[in-house]
Amino acid sequence: MKAARAVGRQSLSELRAAYRATDYVVFEPRLVIRIDQKSSRLERLLRSRGASEWAFVSACNPLSVPTGAARNRAQHRRLARQLRAAGFEALEGEGRPRNKRWNPEPSFLVLGVGRTEAVRIARQYDQMAIVVGKLGGPAKLYGVRYFSTL
Repeated sequence: MKAARAVGRQSLSELRAAYRATDYVVFEPRLVIRIDQKSSRLERLLRSRGASEWAFVSACNPLSVPTGAARNRAQHRRLARQLRAAGFEALEGEGRPRNKRWNPEPSFLVLGVGRTEAVRIARQYDQMAIVVGKLGGPAKLYGVRYFSTL
């Protein structure tokens, strides 16, 4: 499939817009990450944990095609086990679309993971994109398939 084509029922430009119009919420400590913005709460969290990189990753809805709740739960649990086994601190959260056509998606804020490793993990779950960042910088949407920095 070429990048200009639709994925599932969404074109890549629609997906890009949907990802950008999403709040990436961490439950505890409570914080919200938005694309192309810095978060002072996230900065404090990174410093307190001695981390300089992070990624917001989900295992749900492969290729951005809505999947049943049971499969999404199973994939989320599998990702949690994988992150723990790799020694990452993973904080529960969800991608919360501002457009109510999409449902919230269980996810993790993974502290200390670099973009290359986060992309490798996301590809295992057929994810289209992740959100990544470094200490001192804004959150960036990064395409795992078809596109890079969005």
